[in-house]
Amino acid sequence: MEKSFAMKLLIVTQIMDKNDDLLGFMQDWVFAMAKQAQQVTVICLKKGENDLPENVQVISLKKEKGSGKIKRLWLFYKYIFAYKKQYDAVFVHMNPIYVVLGGLFWRMMDKKVSLWFAHYHTSILLRLANFFTDIIFTSTAYACRLQSKKIVVVGQGIDTKRFAYKPRTFLQEPKLLFLGRISSVKELDVLIDALSYLKEKSWHLDVVGAPLESSKDYFFSIREKVENLQLSDRITFYGKVANAQTVAYYRNADYFVNLTRSGSFDKTTLEAMSTGCIPVVSNTVFCEIFPQDLQQSLIFSQSQSTDLSEKLTSLFAMNVQKKERISSKMSEIIRVEHSTLSLSRKIYEALKA
Repeated sequence: MEKSFAMKLLIVTQIMDKNDDLLGFMQDWVFAMAKQAQQVTVICLKKGENDLPENVQVISLKKEKGSGKIKRLWLFYKYIFAYKKQYDAVFVHMNPIYVVLGGLFWRMMDKKVSLWFAHYHTSILLRLANFFTDIIFTSTAYACRLQSKKIVVVGQGIDTKRFAYKPRTFLQEPKLLFLGRISSVKELDVLIDALSYLKEKSWHLDVVGAPLESSKDYFFSIREKVENLQLSDRITFYGKVANAQTVAYYRNADYFVNLTRSGSFDKTTLEAMSTGCIPVVSNTVFCEIFPQDLQQSLIFSQSQSTDLSEKLTSLFAMNVQKKERISSKMSEIIRVEHSTLSLSRKIYEALKA
């Protein structure tokens, strides 16, 4: 494939491991960027298994081997100087600290510096990173709350070949999916309450994800709630699943429910949409993504189990043809506006400007 321009890129990220449940998608991003770049060098905190093209080199700060903070800091500075001739621009993913640590030196080396950031929290580190970076990429206008003229909205990056569209028949019992880390901020309890209110009794929910140690008590309370509501035969818990394996769960579901609060932007919803799942969300950021005529049906009030239950009841009652049209439209939105190809092109266009 012909490169869009002969740029050599340095990517700095936390984890490069296709089997990671949260950051496994970085392989898709790096792969897409490598198709357009002459060379890609990746510095990661932790390295696992990857399948990447020949023009990609992955260098680890060796957290997977137990390196301490001081050694990782030394390795970071060693690498950015040792490989300085192998990159023209820098793309840091979701970690402003690396821009703060390397920004001044990258400026001295005349490297163009960019940061990807999509989170509602505006930290001191993010404000400091804004001083050193040339561009801050984000997924939507509301995904980064920092007030800066450097912000460039480029959408998300979904591998639409891997998360390929699968037509649904919507003729069997409704199949719902919750996928993500289990914690109180994800409000799985709200979803379970909403399902308990449904008059429609023939549904099934798959819960894919696991809690961190700090959220174990919340997870136990969820399991207890399911038992008390006598929903154990309708809700299946699968535990932690690698990002590369999540596509099977998306393709098996008809509806994807995400209860992430407005201001954040959970890419699992976009992955689900790509496969044809009908999304039901509380995050008002999706007003930018969903067609206006579908927003009332697909967005419920934050933390309101009654409203979520009513939305699900209405969706279940829709005729099959309308459900099929919504499913197809959701996948089309991702293919056109949020694919890894679209994301990588927008990033490169901005970096070369």
